[in-house]
Amino acid sequence: MLKITKRIQRRALTLAIAGLWLLALGNRAGAQSKIRDFIDAEIFLKGVFGSECRMDEYGMLKINGKDFKAGNVTFRLGDVRIRYEEPKVGPNCPAPCPPKSVIKFVCRKTACISVIRSENSVEFPASMSVYALEFSDLRRGRKMYSVFLELQRFLRQSALSEASSAK
Repeated sequence: MLKITKRIQRRALTLAIAGLWLLALGNRAGAQSKIRDFIDAEIFLKGVFGSECRMDEYGMLKINGKDFKAGNVTFRLGDVRIRYEEPKVGPNCPAPCPPKSVIKFVCRKTACISVIRSENSVEFPASMSVYALEFSDLRRGRKMYSVFLELQRFLRQSALSEASSAK
């Protein structure tokens, strides 16, 4: 009798895990895109970074990162990998370590991030390979990370749709 209940419990657990996995896949596949056009992208970016932040149809992003312990930069969003970190107490953050989230933009190949020195002066050629934004609000950092990933996805889809319509 005991072996039968353990067997039933294992099967039930396996089915539950498989069900949750399928549910997650279904939600991901059926999820509506938050960003439908470049106007939506501008609204998302300006809501966090202010009116100085811009993105064009090629994915060139201009960020005013002064409020996020970073400088003003410009780079093409498709040229970077986006990473998210929540540093814990350690050698880089001694106790008490305030909670923070860090979004890092890492160039895929060569240096691709340029510093904006003034309104009309941009460093060329690009000199930075990594750019990081720090958020003291973990929830806001996670939200911005998902927004940047969504922007990359939107740019890839719009590039694919333009390529297919050009044929």
